[in-house]
Amino acid sequence: MGSENEKRPFSHRERPFSSLHNPNQMVARSVIMETMREQETFSDYLPQIKKRWQTEQASWTQRRKLAWGHAQQIAEMLHTTFDAEQVIAFGSLTGSGPFDDRSDIDLAVSGIAPVDFFRATVRAMSLAGEFELDLLDLAECLPAMRAVILDRGVAL
Repeated sequence: MGSENEKRPFSHRERPFSSLHNPNQMVARSVIMETMREQETFSDYLPQIKKRWQTEQASWTQRRKLAWGHAQQIAEMLHTTFDAEQVIAFGSLTGSGPFDDRSDIDLAVSGIAPVDFFRATVRAMSLAGEFELDLLDLAECLPAMRAVILDRGVAL
């Protein structure tokens, strides 16, 4: 070893800006900084996102309640006018998830004479209001679908 005045090379730990010369560290630093900026930006939107989500959920609840009212009117009409034995609501109406402007009323019926089914469907559609209506004859459903409707559906 030489004198104290002799210059010796820095070790990588002593170099204050060593990361500026290491491409991997430069990329890592860049990614970390970008991620931090994205997190800051995203957190700025969280209150608005939460508010929008709450508004959407309230809208779904209101639309579902309105659709249930129409479904009950339809069921009553099908029972009294067309002697339906069963009217069962199923699908998104009976769930707890989204019920937005694309959601419809799904009903399955049994006991309506085949010759009356088309007329029953037309009458039911006239009571559905703003909602589209899918009216299924349980006797015509595939066995697997019938089983799901009977298991998960709500009798009206």
